[in-house]
Amino acid sequence: ARLDPKLAASWIAGELKKTLNWNNLRWKDAGVRPEWVIEVLQLYKAGKLTDRNAEIALQKLVEERRPPADIIRAHHLEKEAIDTGKIVQELLSANPKAAEDYRKGNLKALEFLVGLGMHETKGKVAAPELRALLEKALDSYLKGKGP
Repeated sequence: ARLDPKLAASWIAGELKKTLNWNNLRWKDAGVRPEWVIEVLQLYKAGKLTDRNAEIALQKLVEERRPPADIIRAHHLEKEAIDTGKIVQELLSANPKAAEDYRKGNLKALEFLVGLGMHETKGKVAAPELRALLEKALDSYLKGKGP
């Protein structure tokens, strides 16, 4: 199967190269099969891996030198159906100060909540998706609070 060349180039020049450098390896010495990298990127493109977990999968390919299916299963990286609405409501309930800070225009408060949500879901919800859900929830939550 084909893969978008821009997507492949971006990930190979970015995340894969970073991981190789971190492990002091060159591609030819890494023991990673090209089809493994393609498989990870196809899973990412298909929405079965979040960007964070695709990055972890590439790191583990280099570190463990085994097929993506084994790595994804062993490290529980596949995207799961998660009740994001519940996660968002729990984040807002547990962090009213962050919601108030966001209302006052502090956009770092939103990023703080996204970070907590990413931690809570172990990266199984994509950050942009979580950010959009939090923004929507915060906007409707704060409409009832007044200026």
